[in-house]
Amino acid sequence: MKKEDILKRISGGDLRSIAQVNELVKQVKTAKDVDTLVEWILSSDRLLALRSMDAIEKITLRKPVYLHKHKQAFLSLIFQPSHNEIRWHLAQLSTRLPPDQRGKRVSSPTANELAY
Repeated sequence: MKKEDILKRISGGDLRSIAQVNELVKQVKTAKDVDTLVEWILSSDRLLALRSMDAIEKITLRKPVYLHKHKQAFLSLIFQPSHNEIRWHLAQLSTRLPPDQRGKRVSSPTANELAY
């Protein structure tokens, strides 16, 4: 998909809506589309960041492999100051990240870790 098409699906409205995220999730066919969404999770536009995280979480339910190349980025985000909604999505995504070289999986952050 073109970046503009992805942006169109997740833009507009307010924080209480998900815009066309569910339609976008059905249309994403490549890891490149997820790469585009990952770029936007650090956006200063809260709406864009939240909807990108929502889409990534839903897409990777079917294709967790799309997260693999972004593992370090997601791990670093878990403990950075962020909007609570993004941190909640990160808690879900952390369970889908690949294990390290020793075969250890990332544990999902606890509620206390997410609340700082």
